[in-house]
Amino acid sequence: ELDRKKREALLHQIQKILHAQGTQAPIYHLGFPIGVGPRVDDIMATAIPGFYMSPYEDLKLRRP
Repeated sequence: ELDRKKREALLHQIQKILHAQGTQAPIYHLGFPIGVGPRVDDIMATAIPGFYMSPYEDLKLRRP
């Protein structure tokens, strides 16, 4: 379509159809800093692998 107003109307119509019929999935990243390793003294940090158990501020390091 060469007419700018008609193109704009078509675009809005397409957007409404896509919004009504399209599948939408939110994309996000939860950044939970945790400490895992041989120097970590907090048992809660490794109780369930891949699961956030305690605040970062509560983690303790083992003394050498």
